[in-house]
Amino acid sequence: MGGNGSYSKEFGGVPEASRTHIETEYRIDGHKVLLFGENVEHDKIIMNANSDSPTYLFASVDKKTGKIVVTGIGIYQKEKLSVSVDLKFDSHGNLIPFSKNENGSHSHLWGEISPGIIGRKSHDKSNYFPIDSKLDSLIAKIVDFNQKGKIWKKDTN
Repeated sequence: MGGNGSYSKEFGGVPEASRTHIETEYRIDGHKVLLFGENVEHDKIIMNANSDSPTYLFASVDKKTGKIVVTGIGIYQKEKLSVSVDLKFDSHGNLIPFSKNENGSHSHLWGEISPGIIGRKSHDKSNYFPIDSKLDSLIAKIVDFNQKGKIWKKDTN
């Protein structure tokens, strides 16, 4: 996660406003739920992971309700983002299934675009896919998590 939670006596910790993502106390099916950081320039999925092949769940906090809403999944292979899943929900919190017009939930493949740089071309219609059915169980748990409405409580320490 880019060392967001790292600390050294010499430099201290990474200020929360500069963090790309904030680790929450929550896990869904064993996967960490990460919040996009307060820095609006860092509201994108993480390109590289600190461990070999994790799956991270990306969330934001609804400004009106304070509830955590998971809206994305990042699947990593050998520390590099391999697949991202964008989850779309209706006004009742139900998953909107895949549709070819990009209004539904979908996935994208990622790759190395130059040495050490992971990326994909934005709005590339040839890189817009249905979500792998292997994720159905995890997605059902995400929908349940979102509908239960966990409130984000900032660590005040």
